[in-house]
Amino acid sequence: METPLEQYTRLLSLYEHLERKRWILSGMNGVYNTAYHAEIAAEYKKLHPRRKYNFIKAKAAMPEVVDHIYDKWNERGYRITKALIEKLDVLKLKMEDLSEEITLEPADHFTKYATVHTSAYGSQTDAGGYTKKSCELLVAKAEMYGIEAHITSHLKTMVHEIPCRGGHQFGGVSTYGYFNVWVNLDPIGVRILKSKPGLTLRETVKWYLQHGRNPRVYMPMLPYDFEAKNGLDRFGNDIEQNMKVA
Repeated sequence: METPLEQYTRLLSLYEHLERKRWILSGMNGVYNTAYHAEIAAEYKKLHPRRKYNFIKAKAAMPEVVDHIYDKWNERGYRITKALIEKLDVLKLKMEDLSEEITLEPADHFTKYATVHTSAYGSQTDAGGYTKKSCELLVAKAEMYGIEAHITSHLKTMVHEIPCRGGHQFGGVSTYGYFNVWVNLDPIGVRILKSKPGLTLRETVKWYLQHGRNPRVYMPMLPYDFEAKNGLDRFGNDIEQNMKVA
């Protein structure tokens, strides 16, 4: 009988195989597009043997035929991709369940857990700070399971100058680059850690608030009244606890 770790390793191998297949299928869009146009061109040639194929003219000349060919190729690609995504979702849930039965064992080396680029938070004036905090949250998750983790910074500073008469005027400084998160696990341990549950949504919002970050930068769809409904003030403190103390 397989142990949870052996089951997880087997499912992970299948998951990675299907994930590669999914990326191959995403690259098939160009192949489908070529076949789609070739079929329309063949139909257009039957209608106008001497004319050069042009999609806009073909669409105008035989709209129903073009729509039928489009629906056929679109349905074919959608059906294949949808089935593959459903298999990946099922495998992911099984791996998440198994991960909770597996105790992580520290390795004798560190493996990269994640890379986060400042471009992910490029709309913020402190993109570097927001990026680092997202990495610190990943470190916090690793430490939840007794795994040592650290962050390495790979940032560069760019000085912006505004052209003007007589030279250049200082226009500001921006930081760009990326951070790497490293954990004291082997590669399979990294995947198991990723499958394990992290902080709850409330705990995540509380963590960001207590660390001086706007949680909606990380979770734009977070309801505007989430904190109030979940007993948090704007600094991440528990409102009910404060009331009792008062």
